Amino acid sequence: MMGGGPGLLPTSQSIDVGLLSRLFADTTNSYKHLFFDALLCVFRDSGFSRRNISIRELAVGMVAKAWHPIRTFHLSLGPRDQVAAIIDRISEAMDTFIPTHRIQSLVSTTLADHRPITQYVQYRLLAPFFAERLRGVPDQYRNAAIMELAASNFDAVRPLYRLPDEATIELHPAWAEYFASNLPIVAGWAELHWVGYLQSRNPTVPGITEKAGAPERRAPLKAQTRYWKTALINLGEEPKCIYSGRPLDLDSMELDHFLPWTFVCHDALWNLVPVVPDANRSKGNCLPHPDYMDAFVRIQHQALVAARGALTVREWDKVSSAFIGDLRIVETDILDHDALGQAYGLTVRPQLDIARSIGFVPDWRCPQDLALLK
Repeated sequence: MMGGGPGLLPTSQSIDVGLLSRLFADTTNSYKHLFFDALLCVFRDSGFSRRNISIRELAVGMVAKAWHPIRTFHLSLGPRDQVAAIIDRISEAMDTFIPTHRIQSLVSTTLADHRPITQYVQYRLLAPFFAERLRGVPDQYRNAAIMELAASNFDAVRPLYRLPDEATIELHPAWAEYFASNLPIVAGWAELHWVGYLQSRNPTVPGITEKAGAPERRAPLKAQTRYWKTALINLGEEPKCIYSGRPLDLDSMELDHFLPWTFVCHDALWNLVPVVPDANRSKGNCLPHPDYMDAFVRIQHQALVAARGALTVREWDKVSSAFIGDLRIVETDILDHDALGQAYGLTVRPQLDIARSIGFVPDWRCPQDLALLK
């Protein structure tokens, strides 16, 4: 029974790693992914010493792991998945970059009933270890059968864990040793499966890899700011904020992600636009009203024309490549307003529709500009 696991998982002489590789087969909801991740995290955070872990603690870890994919990035875990429902009941607003331990603390104090997400998962994760013996067992008896099989075959079969009672798991010492020795690889393997699951539930959403967990602190937009300042200085007219219509002060302007960063997860030049600070703060992660598209394309076109004459050949090649690749436009068309507008329309408008469909707040208008846009 002992043997090695496939591909990414290290082999072992004491446990059947091949069974671990089948952990996420036939997964219909997020629970297996989240439960296994929570198990690894609790075990790691204990210094690889705790083998007895409460189901409730793991449920808290499950919800915390899903917090950013759901609350920050508006991803779906599936139509019947109850993790999102639990997060939706937590009304407290939290910063995008809130530490994981604070999310766990909030979830722990507000999670009244974890049974909707832990009614089956702790049993189903053990099913691969007893596949033959469970064949033909009716679904209503499988939990009890798995609990009994894990207890009576703990030393012989060496499942991931057993359940001393319905509220606790006890990690098998051989698996504890395996995880302690190979945690980065096992965690990376599990994360790949988690990303794959999210992608399957959100096939049209960009940047799933960056949205599978907590967002990283974003780097300052130094190069992008230099580009925009160079372009605006050479614009040939007074630059104005596309949202408020107010003049831009090059020393205080901010760069806004036209499509919110929490949707695109990148800082590409083609999606950045200089705005006045209060408009940037007001917009936040909302989707701009489509009425702003014309002004957005216009200032992008003006900036490209100005930058083409002000940048070195090398600098221009770096700038233009971002537009060519992402907007799927040929270099000769970048400086053509109509061609650029068509490329933006084909790229940005569908993304706005997708973002709207997954829960981003649509049709934001700048407060200073409301009368103008009515």
